[in-house]
Amino acid sequence: EATTLEAIRTFFSEQLFVPGALIGRKKSFFLESMFSTLYNSVLSAPKTLSRAFGGTNLLTVMRPIQIAMGDALAGDKQVMAKGFHMAFNGFDTVREAFQLSRNAKGALIDGSHISQSYRAVDDEQWRMLGVVVENGTDLGAKRMYRLTDTIRNFNAKPWVNWPGRALQQIDIFSKTLIGRQELTVKAFDKVYAATKGNVTPELMRDMEKQLRKTVFDESGEIIDDVASMAGREVALQKPLTGRLKELDTFINKTPIIKPFFLFNKTGANALEIVHKHTPLLARFNDEVRNILSATPDSLDNVLQYGIQDANGLKQAQALVK
Repeated sequence: EATTLEAIRTFFSEQLFVPGALIGRKKSFFLESMFSTLYNSVLSAPKTLSRAFGGTNLLTVMRPIQIAMGDALAGDKQVMAKGFHMAFNGFDTVREAFQLSRNAKGALIDGSHISQSYRAVDDEQWRMLGVVVENGTDLGAKRMYRLTDTIRNFNAKPWVNWPGRALQQIDIFSKTLIGRQELTVKAFDKVYAATKGNVTPELMRDMEKQLRKTVFDESGEIIDDVASMAGREVALQKPLTGRLKELDTFINKTPIIKPFFLFNKTGANALEIVHKHTPLLARFNDEVRNILSATPDSLDNVLQYGIQDANGLKQAQALVK
């Protein structure tokens, strides 16, 4: 423990940079700042953002079409109609998605890589560290603090971190579209059951207004489990599990190899998407097998995917067919 002023200065100085930080033994503000600059640089390429927007929103708009076509094969008119309602529920959805994406603060699907584009949340700790270091006698620590502070201030400039904010807005835009699709699903099921299949645009609008709070909170954030999981999937940000999670944790804790594996979760999720939605290959995917083998009377294996009733199961089965 740091019990003297000199020990405290030494502790704070080591927070700036020591060789052990390269292999994850110590936290390093300097390395974190350098990685922020690296992420800003990588994300600033026009192709990166255009591919993110195109890929994420292609998965988003294809989702209801997959549901409609999947149940067209099975001859289920109810789920097929539901898919078309999800796909063609007007331009209000797009306008709302654009409006919500303008305020990216706190609405990110997964900020594990984008958050590094911003000034760290521990600014108060950084300020205190500076006071201690600047009042000490270690010239090396002072130089390192000033260099790191310059880099942190540089990364905080809007014209530097705009790629991270743009990627946030892309994620939020797609996330809102997914949320509206799930709201349409809930409204359709209610209207279809109440009218025995006589679904009209007016009834859908009224029902969506009644059910909106089950999908979105007052600030527009997604609170529905199915929509949240689907949002992470289209953004390629589903949490990793098993050995992949262990590998990702190891890489993130080892700065010396991290520059060679910047977006592990994105890559793993992209492979998972291809596996899940490619004919024949999909039959070897655990999630697809669990969904296709489930029945309305036996949902235990699919509760983890947010499927809680027969309608949700039919929709999920149509999506993966």
